Amino acid sequence: MRSRARINDEGAIVGTATYSGTNYPTGSHGVMLIPFKLVNLADPYQGSAVIGTPSHNDQDTPIDLSSTTNSTDINGVAWIAAGDASTSNAPRMPKLQATLAAPNGTTVWWKLSVINHGLHGPGGNPYRDFDTGVSLTPAQVTKLTNSAETGTVGYSDNIAVPLPSGSYDGSANADGWRSTSDGWVTNAAGTPWNIYQDNDWQTNAARGFFGGDAQISMKVTSSDGSKVLVPQQDFYFRIAGENPTADPSTGANAGAGACQDYITSLYGAPTPNWTGVVTYTPGSTNAPTVPSYWFAYAIAKEETDGNGGRTWYNQFRDNGGRYNTRVPGKEGYPNWNDDSAGGSGGYGLFQLTYQSDETNFIMPRDWLWNWKSNVGRFLPKIQQKLKDAQLSLNGTRSRNPTTFTDPTPLTTTAGSTTTFCFWESAAIRRFNSGRGWNFSTNTFTWSYTPTMPSSTNYLYNVAHKGIENHP
Repeated sequence: MRSRARINDEGAIVGTATYSGTNYPTGSHGVMLIPFKLVNLADPYQGSAVIGTPSHNDQDTPIDLSSTTNSTDINGVAWIAAGDASTSNAPRMPKLQATLAAPNGTTVWWKLSVINHGLHGPGGNPYRDFDTGVSLTPAQVTKLTNSAETGTVGYSDNIAVPLPSGSYDGSANADGWRSTSDGWVTNAAGTPWNIYQDNDWQTNAARGFFGGDAQISMKVTSSDGSKVLVPQQDFYFRIAGENPTADPSTGANAGAGACQDYITSLYGAPTPNWTGVVTYTPGSTNAPTVPSYWFAYAIAKEETDGNGGRTWYNQFRDNGGRYNTRVPGKEGYPNWNDDSAGGSGGYGLFQLTYQSDETNFIMPRDWLWNWKSNVGRFLPKIQQKLKDAQLSLNGTRSRNPTTFTDPTPLTTTAGSTTTFCFWESAAIRRFNSGRGWNFSTNTFTWSYTPTMPSSTNYLYNVAHKGIENHP
């Protein structure tokens, strides 16, 4: 008998067998071997009009598995939930459970791998991924500690469960396989592998959320593992991210709502409050003390405007492409824009970037796949921009010791009604790598040039989309 195994739409491993016998005509016939399924337990995914999938409403959601890579099946996605009641509305990795109804007296073996190749080519982005051919030291691949961001740790985007034998966490396993009889799963035959409860899954997730192209593999052996009964079968799906909902009461997945509420809870309500409070301290090398970074939500709006199929607040691309371009098979990938030459490009709600001259500039994966982690990194970035503005003022004062005057408030350009003080405008503009302010050595006054160094008026856009709430 000759057979060839594959997986069908009903989630069973099936095959074709050529055989003859008393009860069957000679020839090729379909046979069912072992029912197999992968589900995301209690999936709180809200769904989206852009993606076109229904709300899962905390149901166990079957994952469509493919026998080949690069499937565009939207039902073949395990979603990273934007928020889950079981985690105090924090983002949550999928609760994956694999089940193979193997016969009694056999042992089932499993393994899972996930790698992020990003949106930009089959080889991924070398500033983001640990792909083959990237020039990194073994220490960098194992663990990245970014000295520029105290306490920040980055790990490989190539995830393995179980972790490779001999890895630095001390994991031990047989050739990369997890057996249902090795203490990780209680019973040998027909008992699910609760991947989300596996120690190595939890270790990886604790180091930072992860997603991308996933491969789950299984095989069946005799109880002692000495005889292979079903050889290795590989099946493919994706792990992708869900954007935070706009309105938790309706589940609408566009606009403001949960994301804006979270940002303002960390950085202050959307009310300008620096004028008359924040002042220049001659010679200081520290950032001025500010009441709040109230404009954070407006920057997130501007940075993610239209990127992924909805108006703003796009940590992920709902439709897989930029703006209204649908890219099947890429839905839910991190929102990425190649906007920094030689560096990482910008990722997520705040388009976080690293430049190639920064120490260990490979970005921690949690900033890509956990939207609240991305929001949290806004604070050290904007504090540095405010410090840069203070240092720049020091330089201007030292070059013009007798004519230096303190900067004055600014009203944004035509069409906007929001008034910023110098510090607000400087911090906002510098977040987008600009400056905007110039001191005249002829008139001893300050002027603001909104188009420097880019061709767009970033400050106006932030005011218009954010504070003034224009779509």
